[in-house]
Amino acid sequence: MKKSWLSLLLLGCLIGLLAACGGGETTTNNDDSDTASQEGNGGDQEPIVLRLGHWLTEEAPQGKQYTNFANLVNEKTNGAVQVEVFPNSQLGNARDLLEGVISGTVDMTKADDAALASYVPEYGIYSLPFIFEDYEHLGNVLDSEITEEIDQKLLEETGLVSLGWSFGGFRYFITTEEVTGPDFNGLKIRAPESTVYIETIKLLNGNATPMPWGEVYTGLETGIISGLESAPSDLHLQKFYEETKYLLATNHIQASATTVINQDKWNSIPEEYQTIIKEAMREAIEIERTETEQANIDGVEAMVEEGLILNEVEDRQAFIDKVQPIWDSISNEIEGAQDIIEQIQAMK
Repeated sequence: MKKSWLSLLLLGCLIGLLAACGGGETTTNNDDSDTASQEGNGGDQEPIVLRLGHWLTEEAPQGKQYTNFANLVNEKTNGAVQVEVFPNSQLGNARDLLEGVISGTVDMTKADDAALASYVPEYGIYSLPFIFEDYEHLGNVLDSEITEEIDQKLLEETGLVSLGWSFGGFRYFITTEEVTGPDFNGLKIRAPESTVYIETIKLLNGNATPMPWGEVYTGLETGIISGLESAPSDLHLQKFYEETKYLLATNHIQASATTVINQDKWNSIPEEYQTIIKEAMREAIEIERTETEQANIDGVEAMVEEGLILNEVEDRQAFIDKVQPIWDSISNEIEGAQDIIEQIQAMK
């Protein structure tokens, strides 16, 4: 009996030991399973989807920027964050998209400095005609503390988070009638809905006609407008040369743009993914800046090959003198504007 009782005790201990070992193995397997479930697309969690709308073609340098950005974010987050890009005004025109991001109906969009000036007037300084010497000068300013401080004002005023600035390109005029100097003889010139652009055209004796980008080709076709101004790459991609005859190489204004995201949407994204999104945007911007310079050279050449007549600006100072009242107005109306202008000019 004693021996039997001892055998049963040893057997019970052995069973308990095996159960404990088995439980340990099960716990380890569960941990491995949990780790695996967190990899890739977040396991059981739904991916974070960001809807990004803009009005350019996918072939434009900034259009390519957003394709590159979306691919980089998807790759770097292993699909946990997915950017869906809607080009060609699929989600609305420029104003619709910007208002949509502010209200939260759209997550992200391209926002020109001119458009943002409606919310933070200091951005209007970036649209001043002839304020930037060249692309190097522009890049230095866009990456400076000057821009960071204005972006912070944008966040406080609108809840828009700026993710970084791309070039867009210095702008030419394209017209149905020939213009060679700072006098447009009353031609109806399409203008973005921006005070600086409108006043620039007026001071050059043009009839500034605000019009959404998506309506410009029809406007030329029907004669509602006789021309417009934009970066040569966009003028070419939109085939405006089909309804015009002349190019004027003014390089008068550049159209830099940031990418903005709704602040509430941004705050809902884990910090580790915020870091990745910023890194991806910076990579995409660096590519865009290089491609923009070349695309504008190529755009001019392509339109000349299509038959447009290119006129170079022989007297740049004559144009600068004509638009000087805009500089004076900005300096007087925006607090601190003159200081910002001087800082920008010192960075040439």
